[in-house]
Amino acid sequence: GTQFLLHSQENLYWLVFASKPITLSFDTITKHTITSSDGVYTGVLRFALVPPTLSHYPDASSLSLSSGVKQLIYHSNVYPTGGEVSWDFFNTHKNNNTSDTDDSSMRMNNVGTIKFKYNVMLMTTTSTSDTTATNNNYLAEKNNLLMLSLPHHALPSDMMLKTFDLEYNCIKGKMKPVVGAEWSYNETLTLVDFDDEEAKQALSLQPSNNNTQHFNPTIIREILKQVQEDLTRVLPTLDENVYGFGKQVARLAQLVHIARRMNEVSSSLSSSNDLGYVVDQGADILHSFLTAFLTNKERDKLVYDANLGGMITLDGLKNTEADFGNGR
Repeated sequence: GTQFLLHSQENLYWLVFASKPITLSFDTITKHTITSSDGVYTGVLRFALVPPTLSHYPDASSLSLSSGVKQLIYHSNVYPTGGEVSWDFFNTHKNNNTSDTDDSSMRMNNVGTIKFKYNVMLMTTTSTSDTTATNNNYLAEKNNLLMLSLPHHALPSDMMLKTFDLEYNCIKGKMKPVVGAEWSYNETLTLVDFDDEEAKQALSLQPSNNNTQHFNPTIIREILKQVQEDLTRVLPTLDENVYGFGKQVARLAQLVHIARRMNEVSSSLSSSNDLGYVVDQGADILHSFLTAFLTNKERDKLVYDANLGGMITLDGLKNTEADFGNGR
């Protein structure tokens, strides 16, 4: 056959789809091995878990009533083989004061558009010698790709399956069934940082919305003193993994950025600043650690995976769980 329903000892049901007919044999002695009775199988096999939360279908025969199971069967012919992720940015205006229509109340919002484009193949194709008909069949079917989106994928509702009673969960929440070989959604990006235009206005004492912003030089000095103190704490070490080293180096870079911004504000106020050297002090510390890393003095080095391609860490090469699972 080409479609199977497997029931495991853990009381889980699996749907199995084959690209061409196959005979499966279950080892009744070991009770954990399923083999092909037809010799070596060279086709495609797809497996779909029926979530155990589907408690209102008590047995295998009643699974046919599930709208989710029907959707899995209907979309089983299309499967992904790879994909590309791209993004773009554009600006929109947001009125910060709904009662004020003056242009000064309009703020620019950065919006990112994230696009996913999947490469797909068909499990089976219509047997025909007509190349045009085959291509048209592929184009028609490729958009029937069914996958699950993560909770943070804010996809439009028209891409979601409306009739799907299966519930798949991940550590961030419920995943949603999406149909289509191309995804796209917009995400509003935050501007709350030292480089935000409104923050620059406030720090440079420029008037905004008819209110003069004030920045106390004493506060600048307190911030620089804290940065100077933080530059001596939790410094990176060359003995730890790349993941932790990268986070600590990023922390150093942020401290240097804060100090540099405070120096710029101090200059705009024409006030004396006896802690202006903190920027150079932090930059020197950051430079020393980055130089050590880039000259191969880090224990957990970055290496090239000659088998699969791409950069991995030495720790990740030995252990897939290293670097919090980010080593390869």
